[in-house]
Parts: sequence; structure tokens; C-alpha cells
Amino acid sequence: VEPGEPGSPGEPNNPSIPEEWDPDKVNGIDDGKGGVVPIPKDFYYVGGNINTGIVISDKEGDTMTASGTEMGNQFVWIPVASDEDLVRTDFDSNGNPTGGLSSDYKEPYSNEEATEYNTMKTQVLKYGGFYIGRFEAGVNSTTLRTGTTTAQQVVSKKGVAPYNFAPWGKSMYDPSEVEGKSGAVYLAKSFASQEGYTSVISTLCYSSQWDAMCRYIEDSNRTTPTKSKPELTGAVSKDVSKNIYDLAGNCYEWTMEANYPSKRVSRGGNYNDYYSVSSRSNYRGDPTHAFDYDAFRIALYIK
Repeated sequence: VEPGEPGSPGEPNNPSIPEEWDPDKVNGIDDGKGGVVPIPKDFYYVGGNINTGIVISDKEGDTMTASGTEMGNQFVWIPVASDEDLVRTDFDSNGNPTGGLSSDYKEPYSNEEATEYNTMKTQVLKYGGFYIGRFEAGVNSTTLRTGTTTAQQVVSKKGVAPYNFAPWGKSMYDPSEVEGKSGAVYLAKSFASQEGYTSVISTLCYSSQWDAMCRYIEDSNRTTPTKSKPELTGAVSKDVSKNIYDLAGNCYEWTMEANYPSKRVSRGGNYNDYYSVSSRSNYRGDPTHAFDYDAFRIALYIK
């Protein structure tokens, strides 16, 4: 197997990184097409290339087929070449971008969120992309959640219970529980410190990042068959694009996007709705409400 192909052992070529990248934060790998992708120092290359989806893990020796509570947290690189790649947009039934959104959709929503968003955008443009959870956020258990009121460890792993029954929350920095449940925005923001990462910052996925992912995977119009209940993460073998799972089924995923005046927007489909990867949902976007089809996805950007 050639370096950079799915399942290849070791690492591909380790080229020199651009001068503007911080060598204390990242190493560089060949993306398979002559470019360089930054690998944060807290992570290890697992497999894939820019055509198939570059996968990293925080566990050395992790594999592309790893599953269960003992695997590492895995993420996939989303390339961003310019500001245009972070423009939020609608998508048509063929998965093609169709232009801007209604002004009722807003991101960032507040001055507090604007500070974080602008930092994220600066770093994403500096390093040419960001990482998104290979799986929707889960808990380090194979037992499905039933509305527990206790905050659990957040993971990005295959074959674990999705972190559903999660409200959006109160704010990025407010650990207070809503209706007895920790908010997705705070859980995602706290993930990097929970894991002790020093090279990346974690956030709840922004809709601008979700749209960048949709353009990258080039099949954001796809859907999955409906089911009667959520399943473990990565359980649907066909719910995958560029090595990223759980995008069109299992659970809606909260994002940082807001809908006038204060609803929060979730993306993708859930186990009981035949919605595509690029779909936006706001009809039940009260940030304090949570159901079994409400989960989220972590995004990482390099410091």
C-alpha cells in the first residue's frame, strides 16, 4: 500500500512545512497531490490522502478500522484555500452550492462568538484548513444514552453511543446545565482541554465549516434510510464521505449558526428524518431543548 492511502502503516513523506506555520504546533505530511497538510503535535497520522480523507488520531498506532472505547479520538482534514471556502451557503438537491443564505441566519451570533470565530478563521486560513470529527460526538461507552442528566466524557470514536439528548446550551463558556443536561457548545469547547491538547483548540462545528466540508466531500445531497432509533457512531457503513461518518443519519448536529432571533441551527439528518448531509434544521432550534436526535460534532483548529 502506498503512503497516504487508506490503511497504510506508518506515515507518508514528511515534507518541510511553510515558514508561516509554527513548528512547535505541527508537523507536515504529503497530501498525496503535492501539497502539505499540517498534523498537530498532539496527533498521529492514521491513513488516507486528500482525495479519500486524511485521518489523524490522538492515539499512536491507531488504525483506520479501529472501533470501540479503546481507540483514539479521530478527526479528518478539511482543506480551506481561501475566504470563499468558509462562505455559508444553501445547497440544491444535487449537492451544489446555490448562493447565500437568508439574513435570518447568522454566524457569528454575538460579540463573544465573533471573537472566537475571527480567531478560528484566521488560523484556518493560515494553516489551509481545519479538522472535523470523523464521527459525531459520542460518549466513551457502548450503552446508548437515555436522557441522563450527568455530563459524560466526550469522544470522537467509532462504535460508541452518540452524545445525544444534548441541548445547544447557554453559551460557549457557560458550564451550567440546561434542563439537567450539559450544553453541546460547552462540551465541544472543553474537549481540547479535557484531552490535554496543546496544539489545537476545539469548538462546536461552525456552519461555515460544515459548508466547507460539504464542498469538499462533493456528495452532500446524499441521505440514508430511516431507522427506529439511534445507533452507535459509525454503524451505518454507507453513511460516510471522505472518511467522515454519521453525516446524514443518526442524530442532528448542533452548530454555532443561529437563526433569527435566537434559535440554533443543526445540520444533516437524523435516524428518523430523510434529510441530506447539507440540510439545515431550525424549526426546533430552541437552544435549551434536547431530544434523542440532538447531538453535535467537534471541530479542531490549530493554535
